[in-house]
Amino acid sequence: MPFALAWLIEKLASFFQGKANYDRAYSWIIHASLPQLVGTMLTIFPPIGAPLSILFSIYALYVLYKGLPSMLEIPVTQRIPFFITYLVVVLLVFVGVLIVAAPFMIQTTLPT
Repeated sequence: MPFALAWLIEKLASFFQGKANYDRAYSWIIHASLPQLVGTMLTIFPPIGAPLSILFSIYALYVLYKGLPSMLEIPVTQRIPFFITYLVVVLLVFVGVLIVAAPFMIQTTLPT
């Protein structure tokens, strides 16, 4: 999935007057995904895992936003529209993937 997100970011960056570079977009995605990965791993500790996971998710969004100027060179006036557009498009892509994959993930139980 990071490969597809990097391709998407590359296309969006050129639309928002940024520097369209696949390698930098991929690096940006991986760098911003790391806090989310750590937060997800912390969910194995039930009492504190969920709140920490939420905090790490918020921090991942912060890292994502702060990486815009250095990684994609999006102009100041275009950063917020780019970020919002990116979040909406990624959400739509993930919902689409879930809709397509849902029939394959549904478990059926056989009567005994």
